[in-house]
Amino acid sequence: MKRTLLFLLLILFSAVYCFGQKETWNWVFGNNAGLSWQPAKLRSFAATGIDGTSDAILQNLPSSFSSSISNLEGVFSISDKDGNLLFYSNGMQIWNAAGTEIYDKLDGDYSSSQSGIVVPYPGDDKKYICIGLGKHFANNMGYVIVIADSPTDVTVNGERTKFSGHTGRLGESMSAIMHANGEDWWIVAPGKGQPICFNAWLVTKAGVQSSNPVKTPTMINYTDSNGSNGYLKFTPDGKHFVWGTWLEKKLIYGDFDNNTGRFSNIRYIDNHGSYGIEFSPNRKYLYTALTELSNSGGDFGVYIWDMEALLKGTTSKYLRRISNGLRRPQGLQMDRFGRIWVADLYNTRDMVLIENPDMLNDLKIYRLFNFLNFGSSQMGLPSFSATFFKIIGDKGFCVDVSKEFETFIPLFIGGSKVAYTRWNWGDGGVEDIVKGNGTQKISHIYTRANDYVITVSAYDNDDKQLGTSQTMNIEVYSCILPVNPNIHLKK
Repeated sequence: MKRTLLFLLLILFSAVYCFGQKETWNWVFGNNAGLSWQPAKLRSFAATGIDGTSDAILQNLPSSFSSSISNLEGVFSISDKDGNLLFYSNGMQIWNAAGTEIYDKLDGDYSSSQSGIVVPYPGDDKKYICIGLGKHFANNMGYVIVIADSPTDVTVNGERTKFSGHTGRLGESMSAIMHANGEDWWIVAPGKGQPICFNAWLVTKAGVQSSNPVKTPTMINYTDSNGSNGYLKFTPDGKHFVWGTWLEKKLIYGDFDNNTGRFSNIRYIDNHGSYGIEFSPNRKYLYTALTELSNSGGDFGVYIWDMEALLKGTTSKYLRRISNGLRRPQGLQMDRFGRIWVADLYNTRDMVLIENPDMLNDLKIYRLFNFLNFGSSQMGLPSFSATFFKIIGDKGFCVDVSKEFETFIPLFIGGSKVAYTRWNWGDGGVEDIVKGNGTQKISHIYTRANDYVITVSAYDNDDKQLGTSQTMNIEVYSCILPVNPNIHLKK
């Protein structure tokens, strides 16, 4: 039976940024909470299994640190190319890595689901666009430029600029996704009204085109008088989106053209007041968090959907609901290892972790009691400009079977694009070369049972390697039932 192993090749230039793993190694959120995925700070933790999962000692979990932030909902943070925290924000104030406030005039709010987000400035690896968005129907969204020469030298450049030219009233939900050209960005915010309109502002080397968005009107009305929203997120390839409208109780999703900035195939599921949104590493499954605060009675929980079926319109039914052991699931966010974290309950040091979100039939779900040594979790987790993380997949399979591998290579900002990748399978055979970038697929057959390391390296048109190689450890089994049950299947 054919299985697909997927991992995300994340390559960092020495001179230009690709929003990759290390830029998301530090999360700051809630009341003075912080988590770090820097390798030297990873730890093991005794986790309590929930929803049918057994207790376990989990490895490679982030360490906890204290921050200056205090926010009920939306926040953002950004690290440098080496994984060191640069600065963070609650959408109103900005603090440097030392916790010193450097700005306090962004347009966000303590209770805006995505109060802020940060986007790298195209062509300049030291500049960032920091955006704040107000709550409910505030119709208030603006940005400032932050210059970060180092974690100890972060400054705000110029005055705040307002976004304008949009249709509908802005509030609570926004996102950012890379343009199809691999250099520019789209900043997207839905305008609430009758009907809803999606607004997409373009960001280029020349700056933010903040007054002339691409507008896509929908056939969907926003009628809730409160205006509270959930998260808006894009798939890493920029082709699809999902928006949880929370008190409006519509889960809205569809396609996005990251070349033109226009939305299409827009559909929705009614009476599903989602707040948190996340995709599984292989992008097959959609995870949504429905909190009891959305007036849904006893229907709260984390829901799992078939993303492809939703987009095709062949189903409106979820695949699985996780509720046992959860209290009030809210924000969802994937980490660098492809695990989904859940903010579950106000003012708690606990966190919930979905260890293997690709494996629907064998999910491992844990509550980490008192995991935060400093501060407490609230509703929100950091928003990132698309979720570019290394994907962890099935690492064990049989010999003599053709296996397909897939890699998604995000394009670069202000730099040369990847011309080809070189795949070393670790079995002494000939390396394979795959031309181009974006999504690549390649198959390989292992003929001998053993442990192997797959190494993938990227090169430009001048045959110069771009960044460091990425690796993945796999186990190949003989899959022959031994006569002696004490004999291992591998060798």
